[in-house]
Amino acid sequence: MGLRAGQGVLRRKPIEHIQEAEGTASEQLTRALGLWQLTAIGVGGIIGAGIFTLAGTVANGKAGPAVLISFLIAGIASAAAAFSYAEFAGLIPKAGSAYTYGYAVLGELAGWFIGWDLLLEYTAIVAVVAIGISGYFGFLLGEMGVELPAWMLGAPGTGPGHRVDLFAAVLCLLIAYLLTLGIKNAARFETVVVGLKVLVVIIVIAVGAIIGILTVMFTFMLGVTRVWFSMSRDGLLPKWFAKTSPKHHVPTRVTWIVGFASAAIAGFLPIGEAAELTNIGILLAFAVVCVAVIVLRYKRPDLPRTFRTPGMPVVPAIGVCFSIWLITFLAWQTWVRFVLWFVLGMIIYLAYSYRHSNLARADRERAGGESGGTRP
Repeated sequence: MGLRAGQGVLRRKPIEHIQEAEGTASEQLTRALGLWQLTAIGVGGIIGAGIFTLAGTVANGKAGPAVLISFLIAGIASAAAAFSYAEFAGLIPKAGSAYTYGYAVLGELAGWFIGWDLLLEYTAIVAVVAIGISGYFGFLLGEMGVELPAWMLGAPGTGPGHRVDLFAAVLCLLIAYLLTLGIKNAARFETVVVGLKVLVVIIVIAVGAIIGILTVMFTFMLGVTRVWFSMSRDGLLPKWFAKTSPKHHVPTRVTWIVGFASAAIAGFLPIGEAAELTNIGILLAFAVVCVAVIVLRYKRPDLPRTFRTPGMPVVPAIGVCFSIWLITFLAWQTWVRFVLWFVLGMIIYLAYSYRHSNLARADRERAGGESGGTRP
């Protein structure tokens, strides 16, 4: 007999079992990063997109002179979410980010939509940063007297004769290629470039911003491929996506898909429209993680935690409130895109994920065993 809908959408991955190996060798990642490389990747995500890419855009079109205040509020929400992420990372040190945390604490449907949401948001962030780098690159070439054909300098509508932002699109594909070489080799590149970036920030060189934001592309493309890999490993998306390269042990299939998708966004959308794709999803993910860490702290205080969010529950509550408050300022077009993405995700979940997830299979096996045991 089929599962009732309420049972399915609320089933959760047991935290005690979430670190167990799942799938075949071709569906597993190799642990290859050390402390310094993980730190470099984290710093790469923090210093970059907002500081180098969007500050001018936000100041010109949104916050005006209050840009510093707007960044401060967003920074507080991010810091509160970071503390919550850190507590979860100590509990569930596994690929998947907010998706895994939501799946374990809030249930399958919540986990699905967090993961589905992050697939779009992280891919769009990669594109936004690529467009920013392309703009700096074009400016520097112009200062040196090098004139490129207008058709390759930006997305349609961003300038006279613009047809595609070719440099941004190619850059997305380059980052995808680096990631397919294996996480260890790619992380070496990331560590070196982050060192250059920190030096750039310290000495404030105009603002070396190309080097500064390059690492953000690496960080978020790595993130979206790992979320996608985790969802496929858990059966919410086809296992085909979770296959890893026999040589480099990385999910090359999803990496190239993300690379081409981000290249398309970077090549044909203005930076403002691409940035709008990222905001609502990231803020919602912040809010969900902050709520989940409060729920789990009081529901499962017995779990060993290598890090505990300070000021519980005030700090994560601040993250929830500030994130939701920032969401209310987004344009209605952003909400329309989000709703369309949400509806598409719901269709996929009901048509495929609900019955193909690993937890659904386990429930069916349990139900079959119980019914078999009751026969005379």
